[in-house]
Amino acid sequence: MQNREKIPIAYDFSRHGYYLTEKMLDFPLLQISEGEIVSLFVAQRAMAQYRGTPFEQPLRVACEKLMEGLKGEFSVAWGDLDAAISFRNIETNPVDINVFTDLNFAIQHSREVTFDYCKLGAKGYENRQIRPYHLTCVNYQWYIIGHDTLRNEVRRFVLGRMQSLRMLEAKFTRPKNFSADKLLRGSFGVFSGDKPIEIRIWFDAFAARLVRERTWHPSQEIRQLANDEIELKLTLTSTVEISRWILSWGPSAKALAPNELVKEMAQKLKDTVVRYSAA
Repeated sequence: MQNREKIPIAYDFSRHGYYLTEKMLDFPLLQISEGEIVSLFVAQRAMAQYRGTPFEQPLRVACEKLMEGLKGEFSVAWGDLDAAISFRNIETNPVDINVFTDLNFAIQHSREVTFDYCKLGAKGYENRQIRPYHLTCVNYQWYIIGHDTLRNEVRRFVLGRMQSLRMLEAKFTRPKNFSADKLLRGSFGVFSGDKPIEIRIWFDAFAARLVRERTWHPSQEIRQLANDEIELKLTLTSTVEISRWILSWGPSAKALAPNELVKEMAQKLKDTVVRYSAA
């Protein structure tokens, strides 16, 4: 610090430590490049998935402190960065911070919880009791993964559909072989099953360019076809979310395999035509 940073320090033998020999107005906190500052700025702007959680404020404050400490080190126009870089996420789902905080505490301290839950398609709430293992954010939606004590299996629950959460005195030991990564590896989002399913989807030339631009799943393989069309192959363990995704491409995509998925897609399209015809 004395030689490289020219900081006025001296060793205090009575206290066994260093101290400043004179007052400093600007203390160099970090050696960081301008590119790293821009990356830090982007990270600070990309915190939408933490909105409404206990992580939001600490992350925001930490980023602001780092940026504040770095001002003056570089001639970075923060206003220009703010005007040049932004994130627009239309699917963010606010979460009750109390629910999030309690679930996080329950995970850390291995405490069972009970809550009322309204699953998709249900008309009302039903009581659930789980051993919470893991919190995960998938496509800006927060889920809790845990062992449902009544159904005796691992289930996933959307935090936004929970109410009347209560922490119980009962404690548990999380299985050593539990891994959220392994559990979600075969999903296209958060739904997964037991057996691998080979999914094949055709895309026309227009959609092909968009599909190539992103990594949709770690297992994906793209095969080039004639007329700039492509075939996308995925290995999943559930078709719940992939069917909705295929439909989102309209006539630019078509399910090719497995046969069960092809039939499911055809039925969904027939139902859609009927609904529009009745309008």
